[in-house]
Amino acid sequence: MTLMREQTKGIDNASVEVSERSSMSFGSRGVTINLTGSSLSALESTANEVKTVMQSFEGVVSASTSLSDGSPRAEIVVDAVQAAAIGTTPSAVVSTVRNMLSGTQAGSIQESDEEYNIKVMYPEGRYHDVSDLSGLMISTSSGGKVPLTDVAEIVYNNSPSQIQRQDGDYQVSVTGQTATGMSDSALSNQIMQRIQQMDLPEGVNISQGGNMRMMNDEFNAIYSALAAAVFLVFVVMAMQFESMRFSLVVMLSVPFSMTGAFFALMITGQSISMTSLIGLVMLVGIVVNNAIVLIDYANVLRREHGMSARDALIRSGRTRLRPILMTTLTTVLGLLPTAIGIGGQVEMMQSMSIVVIGGLTFSTLLTLILIPTVYLLFDGEDRRRKGGQAGKRSLFRRNRREQPQTSEGMAIPPEFR
Repeated sequence: MTLMREQTKGIDNASVEVSERSSMSFGSRGVTINLTGSSLSALESTANEVKTVMQSFEGVVSASTSLSDGSPRAEIVVDAVQAAAIGTTPSAVVSTVRNMLSGTQAGSIQESDEEYNIKVMYPEGRYHDVSDLSGLMISTSSGGKVPLTDVAEIVYNNSPSQIQRQDGDYQVSVTGQTATGMSDSALSNQIMQRIQQMDLPEGVNISQGGNMRMMNDEFNAIYSALAAAVFLVFVVMAMQFESMRFSLVVMLSVPFSMTGAFFALMITGQSISMTSLIGLVMLVGIVVNNAIVLIDYANVLRREHGMSARDALIRSGRTRLRPILMTTLTTVLGLLPTAIGIGGQVEMMQSMSIVVIGGLTFSTLLTLILIPTVYLLFDGEDRRRKGGQAGKRSLFRRNRREQPQTSEGMAIPPEFR
């Protein structure tokens, strides 16, 4: 990318932009800032200032505005006072110039079933240059003629190749091409913070545009899908265990997995993207499996064998440890080639694989340690059972202390008292 930019930098009469297209984005990489307002001139000056600010960032290779690609234009500005002095109007002057350049329709002719328009034009080549406009003669009310330059001024400027509008206002876009390895989202937020500190003209509004705007919309949709996935998994757990407490215990695997997923993204240098969020949605349905296997077997042991919660968890952990580790290991090893970038065109799936591997690994380790602990805290029946046994032992010890004893320390039976 850098070599191509250097090779195309010195081409005369041409503006060449080299941008990188990522399979994870919605189009070419880069940062886009949209400016909207009712005054096109104010937007143009503000866009140039935003362009200068954008170019000051190290991660921005080049910047341009949607008004930069304008073409030369000759604009005829009619002086209404001078036009009235010779007995004509600005609209009549404009009509004369239009007829000179484009001709005027004089009528039509019918031939068979076809109708043809008759157009009166100046001879071809008569007015082929802008300088010829200065010699154009304008008719006056007295029947005379005056040069166009007596009643109008020819102004040369650049006109934008396209004029964009949003909700009735003009819109100008400032786009910056980012360097390879830079995060578009982070750089866009930094640029927005710098622009918000500028003294913008009245009526000029700024917003993020381009890929960032589309990505924000898609992120909001993914967040909604993530919330729906958590809710549906919780409903399934409640139906299976028939207990809100045990369902909450199993759902604790989800925040553990989120922690591991974000930690994996951080140590690998990956940013939060669309595919990584999809990986988070997948994690919601994957990480609860280990907790389900552990808690469900513990409940079976308590229900069918009358074991206490503590003993059931110890037995369940010993029995289910190997299946939990094997299922986790097979999933991690299956995604590992994609996570480290083995194979072609895996960029889109790389962050998703990293999220699943990090979240599943972290959640599995915490599931084997914290889930049994939380299970015991949530288990009120086991606490009541322990409390009842402790009460019986306390009563037994109290009865023993109340029995009279002989001088040798032996208890006296009631019938000999």
